[in-house]
Amino acid sequence: MAEWVAADGRFVVQLPSAVLSHLHEHCGRGHPDETGGVLTGRYEADHRVAHVTAASAPPTDSRSGRTWFVRGIVGLADRFARVWGRSPRAYYLGEWHYHPSSDVRPSGRDRKQMRAIARDPRYHCPEPLLIIVGSAAAGHPLHAEVVLASGKIVRLSNGGPPYSPGQALGTG
Repeated sequence: MAEWVAADGRFVVQLPSAVLSHLHEHCGRGHPDETGGVLTGRYEADHRVAHVTAASAPPTDSRSGRTWFVRGIVGLADRFARVWGRSPRAYYLGEWHYHPSSDVRPSGRDRKQMRAIARDPRYHCPEPLLIIVGSAAAGHPLHAEVVLASGKIVRLSNGGPPYSPGQALGTG
């Protein structure tokens, strides 16, 4: 289980090893081009902790090149209907994509897209998560951040002891 935490403890994202493996598989299939998909999962009752339970493959109408990716929409409505109907219920958490280099910094286009998602009521996700995965040759570095509807970016850092429900956040 990998975990990313905001410096102030406001956001915690947990990513199980199985989901991380799926991300790496999707990246391998997309290489040498960028690729991506959506993240789904659930929240703790306090909404401060997101558990990523799935990372989709790129929808079939996605487009990509070596330095760009546009996620399509084919099949996403059905996917969201399935995860919404599960128990426990799952939700859209955000987006992931692959940079086929070791540079996992979000581009201006990445940030613009995430700000648009944060403001779009159809997503029902005012604080979407963005995970960027780097190349296998570089050890699959990861970048994780939450984008607020205000446009503010909250960078998440990997590490620290795993969060457990009921634990106070941001206290050390």
